[in-house]
Amino acid sequence: MAECFVRFFSLLLAVVMLSACASSQFETEVSQNTNFEITPYLTSTDDQIDPSKVPVLTPTPPPLPTPTPFIYIVVTGDNFITVAARFNITYNELLIANPDVGNPSFLSVGTELIIPTGEGDGGPPSLEAPTQVPVIESLPRCYPTASGGLWCFLLVQNDRLVPLENLSALVSLYDSRGMEQTSRIALTPLNVLWPGESMPLVAYFPPQAPPWDKVQAQLLTSLEVPTNEERYLTAVVENSQIQISGKGLQGRVSGIVRLQDEQKSASYVWLAAVAYGADGAVVGVRRWERGGIESGGRIEFDFLVFSLGPTIESIDILVEAGP
Repeated sequence: MAECFVRFFSLLLAVVMLSACASSQFETEVSQNTNFEITPYLTSTDDQIDPSKVPVLTPTPPPLPTPTPFIYIVVTGDNFITVAARFNITYNELLIANPDVGNPSFLSVGTELIIPTGEGDGGPPSLEAPTQVPVIESLPRCYPTASGGLWCFLLVQNDRLVPLENLSALVSLYDSRGMEQTSRIALTPLNVLWPGESMPLVAYFPPQAPPWDKVQAQLLTSLEVPTNEERYLTAVVENSQIQISGKGLQGRVSGIVRLQDEQKSASYVWLAAVAYGADGAVVGVRRWERGGIESGGRIEFDFLVFSLGPTIESIDILVEAGP
């Protein structure tokens, strides 16, 4: 047993000695192989780079978001003046931002208006504010109604050689002490006032209108129709008949409307019957509306106009047609 143990121990010692010799030889070989020289490899690229020859890359800035204009939808009773006042902007600012609107005084319900809100609001920046032009004004006249309201008329005359549009005025009521009680915007029954014609601006004060002693009016807007404007067609009234009855408190007007250019057609026709008293003051007005006229056609009209004050002495018929 002791002899076997001695043999096993001797064998184990021999194995350990052989392993040590192999490890020493491997380390010697590794040590010898780690001493190597790096050979540089030549390329066509220069070692020194000239910074002036390095292209500068300019990053493309991301596009800025386009401002979304504020759109207002017209409701019943709206016009440019009331909308401008609602959003605390001027009439001209609203007009410049909406150059394609046909008649700022009479807007169709559902019309979309661009409301200027600063830079990038969608209004054409190249347009300039239109120039206001003077007109001949008469003193305003007011007539109370049975319900406690008040109708006021401001007669204006176009003494220029071009038609006018977008006429408006501010009518104010004052008490006996000269204190302003209330005011309303006065507008014309038609969009356009042709050269040489007169037309009233009309303001209505609903019940109960405050007590007043004096009325004053201030013209707000009056613009020339551009010479290249095609929003209005020249129409003429033919075979007109005017009958004043009812003790002079009503008048009946009838006749025919025809387009002067028979090659064109109109999408709408408006008439305004303006009633005058003995002193030449407006006592009543009524607008009549009908559909269009085909090219070469005509349209008949027949309607009444009433006086809000003195008896009617004469009646004028004004006409407007548009493509």
